[in-house]
Amino acid sequence: MKTLKARPQQLLVDHSLQVAELAARFGVKADVAETARCAGLLHDCGKALQSFQDYVEDLEAGKPVRRGDAPHSPASARRVYGLMAGSRSISEILANVIYAHHGSLYDFVTPNGEADLTDRTLQVVSECVDDIPASAPDAQALAGEFMSSVMRLHTEDQAFGSSMLIKFIYSCLVDADRLDAYLFETGKSYSNERMNWEPLCEKLETHLSMLSKEGDIAAVRHKVSGQCFKAAARRRGIYRLSVPTGGGKTLSSLRFAMNHAKIHNMDRIIYVIPYLSITEQVVLEIRKALGDFDDCVLEHHSDFLPDDRAYYKVRPYVLITSACGLLEFCLKRAVGII
Repeated sequence: MKTLKARPQQLLVDHSLQVAELAARFGVKADVAETARCAGLLHDCGKALQSFQDYVEDLEAGKPVRRGDAPHSPASARRVYGLMAGSRSISEILANVIYAHHGSLYDFVTPNGEADLTDRTLQVVSECVDDIPASAPDAQALAGEFMSSVMRLHTEDQAFGSSMLIKFIYSCLVDADRLDAYLFETGKSYSNERMNWEPLCEKLETHLSMLSKEGDIAAVRHKVSGQCFKAAARRRGIYRLSVPTGGGKTLSSLRFAMNHAKIHNMDRIIYVIPYLSITEQVVLEIRKALGDFDDCVLEHHSDFLPDDRAYYKVRPYVLITSACGLLEFCLKRAVGII
């Protein structure tokens, strides 16, 4: 049997196993690691179709091809139904995630009451060759993992939580797929090290120490900043900072956020700001405060269009965006644009 490839020079089995491992790492945060792993393992099994292997051969030979000439996602989703007959619910979830991993998620039921996803998938030819060294997934165990995560939510949040969990698994797969392709093409390796907030906190403290403490307004800012610093040691939760205009909210909230992230070993800080003019002011102030560490800051809104697309390939630790910008950022992340 011919060796199957995921892309020129990369074996399909290698790509599938590596994406499965990355997706599982990402899925740990929501306790759906095995479901994400299964999505990663099966997401490209449709590439075993002869039409896709011919497409890869043409690519390697330098022949003119067009991206999308040999779709593989529908066949991959079709195979999920065959392997996971033990649970219709989890097979539908994984089929949707896999079918959409180069696009966007489908409705399980249309406004007309039709099972559009299932109908689309079951019409796909299922002549895939199973080149992936894995037994059929335990559908019941995966369904149990998914529902356990949902049941931890309050009763009134469970329907919405289920939807968000599906989107999360989808995001895990998309990120893992894109990351493995990037690593293969660049020859780089993935480091899952957590952010070390200590040097950033020290840099911010140095910057704050240089600010003037003379005058009534400066005294108020200093007091607010100190209270935010103390509050950073509190448990994780939702907090409100009410300070009049000019009271130093930007740096005080940053001081809270960075120290809170350091204490609780958190991944990143996201600033969501209502007006673009204020967003730009905040970016400038934070970049100035962090100095040499300003490359940790990702600015994302409609008025900021970097020439270098690689700008979005970095893993931001401080994301500063407008409300619409946050939605756009999440959508772009979901479909693998950034």
